[in-house]
Amino acid sequence: MHKDQNSFKGGNVEMMAEWAKLGADGPTLLANKSNAAILHNIFDPGRNFEKLSDVERRAFEDSTCGGVKAMDLAGAIFNHKDDKKGQGDIHTNHFKQLFGPNHPRFPDTSNTRFGSHGLAACEVISHLDAYRTFVREDIPYSKANPSRTNIELNLLRALEDLPTITELCAMVLYTNIISHPYMRVVRGPGLKNINALDLGPLHAEVQAHIQNLLDNPDILFGDDMSFESASLDGKEWEHTDAVNAVLSLASTLPYLKPVTLAFFRGSLATWIRFSAEFAPGGLIDQSTPDERLLAWMPTTNDANEGRLGHYRVTMRKKPTLSLHQYNAEAMYSTNDTLAFMNALFEEEDHAFIMKVAREEDAKGLEAKRRAEQVEFRRRVVEMNKEKEEAKRLPIPAKSKLTKVNSKLEALRTAFQYYEEKLKELNRPFGHSLGEDKSIVLTQDLSVVEEWHEIEENELAE
Repeated sequence: MHKDQNSFKGGNVEMMAEWAKLGADGPTLLANKSNAAILHNIFDPGRNFEKLSDVERRAFEDSTCGGVKAMDLAGAIFNHKDDKKGQGDIHTNHFKQLFGPNHPRFPDTSNTRFGSHGLAACEVISHLDAYRTFVREDIPYSKANPSRTNIELNLLRALEDLPTITELCAMVLYTNIISHPYMRVVRGPGLKNINALDLGPLHAEVQAHIQNLLDNPDILFGDDMSFESASLDGKEWEHTDAVNAVLSLASTLPYLKPVTLAFFRGSLATWIRFSAEFAPGGLIDQSTPDERLLAWMPTTNDANEGRLGHYRVTMRKKPTLSLHQYNAEAMYSTNDTLAFMNALFEEEDHAFIMKVAREEDAKGLEAKRRAEQVEFRRRVVEMNKEKEEAKRLPIPAKSKLTKVNSKLEALRTAFQYYEEKLKELNRPFGHSLGEDKSIVLTQDLSVVEEWHEIEENELAE
């Protein structure tokens, strides 16, 4: 799963770099609030960008742009991770009214949910005019004093900017051609028992398919473009409306083809790099089915990431819940303990469980855990303080010690500091300056001179 995520990122990097190679104007700049104030007066057609001040140049370089950035902003407005911010429910109700009660919430780019940027691109491109109208009119004029925040203004700029729309269209195509078909294999229904070590042929197929698309761009941009030939698995598009919208917009986007191919080219390089362990002749490739079964691995990290997300949501709803109580609830639910209890428990079993639960609560496990966290944090603070003190020693960097005399002087300084610290810690020479005082010195060890004779005798026996 993470291979697809990394390939999407690699594709985006290559896509963003393609604009300079084309010699074309790239996506509009989407500056944050502080940088926007600095850059407000420099976007003048007659302004000489060579004469920007250091502050202006830094603000310009720190500002980002492009389809992925635009979807970050859209997620922050339409589905913010803090449900008190943005247009979450307003947006959802508005679009359900327009497109039916089953219209989903905006993809969760605000929480960087897996695949959310590609899904967000599909959502926006499918209903581009509706989103433009919503941001241009509905949001500002629904306020007591009609206005737009900087983030809303940035999103409107992005939605009306052809290079940004071009990147969104490239993201739509990649999501439907590669990402969704790939995820249907590694995360589809009834596929939880697939061994990740058996996915080598799939990764090879992905790479071969992308290379075929790069060698034959007409598969993507020809008049007879279809899911049968373009999609990785030959199945119907996951987001048919989005792909059809891209095809409709293609005539207005002069750089759609090279930008999309750049995305696929960057993703291919990333697929190759992140699938190196499956290379022919490698350890996984040469292993037997039984060996791969012994080293079985899940195809996704859902068991960890899903549980962590569930824990965070649960703690928002039940802030006083202790960790061991949460773990008990999670195991109770996952293991279907209720069915077991209904089938086998007698009254005395329930009484015993309640007794054990009270005993566990009385142990103060949560208080102990928090105390351990505080103690660990204290040790980290002390360790970092020692590191900072060591950095302040008047010992030059190794690269600057070019003469013998300077090296000797640095060595003397280091030994002097070492001896002073040993005296402070009341430790004999040779000990570490760390917390562990139980270090055994070399001179305390018994040395066996004729070790080889003992070894030979043992082998003879």
